[in-house]
Amino acid sequence: MPRQKITTPEIIGIAINIFRNNGYHGTSMARLAKACGLMKGSFYNHFTSKEDILLVTIKSLNDYLNERIFKIAYDNELMPGERLQKMLDKLSHVLRSDQGGCLVGNMTLELYNSSNEFKACLEKYFQDWLNAFVHVFSEKYKSKKALKLAQLSIQEFEGAVMMGRIFKNDELIKDTIQNITARV
Repeated sequence: MPRQKITTPEIIGIAINIFRNNGYHGTSMARLAKACGLMKGSFYNHFTSKEDILLVTIKSLNDYLNERIFKIAYDNELMPGERLQKMLDKLSHVLRSDQGGCLVGNMTLELYNSSNEFKACLEKYFQDWLNAFVHVFSEKYKSKKALKLAQLSIQEFEGAVMMGRIFKNDELIKDTIQNITARV
């Protein structure tokens, strides 16, 4: 029997897992509605389209990461290396705890060129991450070098998450975190 009440945050939490595991093109409004315990018609009362729910989902995830993880970069009570370590530990926990991997990474590969709205939303996520890392690296390096190190660190980390998953080897992620934090 369909669920009578569900909140938007509950729908977003369910949608994150559905999109992460099935991709955008492998997810239908019917699948989302069913996972939420709603009839498809009722689901449209919450979101008008699959694009709409994915955009809200990515924005919500980005808000969560800004509030819980990226803000650590600006905590001047911690040393720069401690900030990077703490952010990367939390990010690795989030990315490794879910079966489908990084939602934003997956959606970037699948949808980046499909619409300007998706493009802007995905770019914001990575820009917020980049800003946090640049802030930390700027304490030791000039702005151009801090930017390069931040870009390289994010690339390495995302690659380590993927390689760690493929080879079922958490040491790759731990080694990468150690290499990144050693830069400050």
